[in-house]
Amino acid sequence: MRLHARIDHRLRAGLRRVGKERLSLRPYRVNLEVTNRCNSHCTMCNRFHERENEVQLSGFMSWGTVKKCEPLLRHATEANLSGFGEPLLHPEFGEIARYVKARVRRVFFYTNAIALDENAAKMLIETGVDQVNVSIGAADEATHRRIRGVALGPIVENLRRLRDMKRSAGAATPEVHFEVVAFRSAIADMENVVALARELDVCAISLPHLVVHGDLIEESPWMAPSEAEEMFERAACHARERGVLLNPPSFNESRGECLLPYSDFTVAWDGRVMSCHREAYVVGDLRSASAEEIWNGPEMRRLRRRIHDEGFEATCSGCTIWDHRGENFLHPREYSRSPEVS
Repeated sequence: MRLHARIDHRLRAGLRRVGKERLSLRPYRVNLEVTNRCNSHCTMCNRFHERENEVQLSGFMSWGTVKKCEPLLRHATEANLSGFGEPLLHPEFGEIARYVKARVRRVFFYTNAIALDENAAKMLIETGVDQVNVSIGAADEATHRRIRGVALGPIVENLRRLRDMKRSAGAATPEVHFEVVAFRSAIADMENVVALARELDVCAISLPHLVVHGDLIEESPWMAPSEAEEMFERAACHARERGVLLNPPSFNESRGECLLPYSDFTVAWDGRVMSCHREAYVVGDLRSASAEEIWNGPEMRRLRRRIHDEGFEATCSGCTIWDHRGENFLHPREYSRSPEVS
């Protein structure tokens, strides 16, 4: 964690501990879900399970919503242009990225890279987007298709083109990172994932834990954590030898804290504002209030007060941000965009 981020983290942690509800600090990070539409069919995605009905209503974030976030964007350190959908599907994603990057030091997003064509690659290089996190299932075509529901080949070709265009332009950004959800059946393919990452100039590989939905429980590394931990450690060593950073999932069952209601401002495509990117609560709506009013509005203050007075267990039970126990990945709580803070 860089010095600025460490200092900011300590300040916000202190505000949480003393029970501060109204913050003089603006958000460190603004998360803009530019769309909730998606062109993948990932087997573990909640949009095909508990939230199947919710995503029947979908759309693109309007310019009005983006510009309403400007008072917070110009004070933010980071902006994430993704949420519960594929950002590159937004017809004006390039213009939004350019607008946000002109105001925020570091801009990143998550993508399946299916729509990362030549025009999109050129846009990312020219706008100075800092980091692109590409979701893949594995380096093996069949495994990737089974996990992500789409072909891997076109994605690899898109990333090769982006690599070549960056080299030709002498551009360091966007950095490309791989996001590979930790499926037990994909662990054996980690050496090939590392090889693919090295070929494509990928800087790092992150392996977040699988959050089980549907009948995927046997795919969770939590079903055999000791065995999985050993395999991930071998994969990390293999990656280091080849100059690729691999971040394996942690199997340390622990409880900590969460600062997201003190650090993040998260906006859904339709203008509703969420308590965090885990979307436990709706805390406001940009269609009826300003971003600054919502940041210290009654719902956000009520949420911060409840965290201080009753703790995380009562407020956000089972969330893996603060409660990193296997049972929460194997039997996750349901998330929704409907409730207010009680």
